[in-house]
Amino acid sequence: DGDLRRVARRAADGGPVLDEQGAGLGRYHTPFVHQQAVGFAKQLLAFPGDDEVRVREAFVRAHGLPPTDVESRDARDFLASYRQKLASEGDPEGAAWTGLAHVLLTSNAFLYVD
Repeated sequence: DGDLRRVARRAADGGPVLDEQGAGLGRYHTPFVHQQAVGFAKQLLAFPGDDEVRVREAFVRAHGLPPTDVESRDARDFLASYRQKLASEGDPEGAAWTGLAHVLLTSNAFLYVD
């Protein structure tokens, strides 16, 4: 979905993430949310399988449904991009999965039930 890509791009480059009304989403960038994303990422990294399997598990745990093909591809692209940007950092793998976990935990699909 385009929202995942838009949010992922904005979060990865450090720019402000805005909702459709232009309001800042700073309320989603609290120590508590970060702590939850780190814990979720650790669970996902401990889950056996490759990125595709873990992405599916992440969506099922966070949203109760597997990702669409497009969401899965976007999530894996996000992980690859994050890893590449943080290759010289201490733990690019953990940071990439934490970033994806943060996106999933602050997405409309997680926050609102239709």
